[in-house]
Amino acid sequence: MDLPDGGLSTMEGRAKFGMLSVLAELQRELIVVNTNDGLVSAQARGRVGGRQPKLTEDQAALAQRLYGVRPLRTPAAAGTSAALAEPRPLLPWSPTTTHRLGCQ
Repeated sequence: MDLPDGGLSTMEGRAKFGMLSVLAELQRELIVVNTNDGLVSAQARGRVGGRQPKLTEDQAALAQRLYGVRPLRTPAAAGTSAALAEPRPLLPWSPTTTHRLGCQ
């Protein structure tokens, strides 16, 4: 930003800069307030943000069983089946998706 008449070295330049900074701070705070109000309104309507999960809970449980990994959100079950040597060809989704489940 270019301030004429000496920039911040003059009283007028410092005053202009101070007023612009106050306006910028006000605008930022308005954005925060409006965003939070929108999130609260969406939550009241039952809407949640974020990306839809790629896998259903059944698909995630299948991948975890194939890899011998205990489920992430349920208590660990003792005596789960042994992991396959390489279950990757059985799964119709990418290795990255499988890795996000905690399967190596």
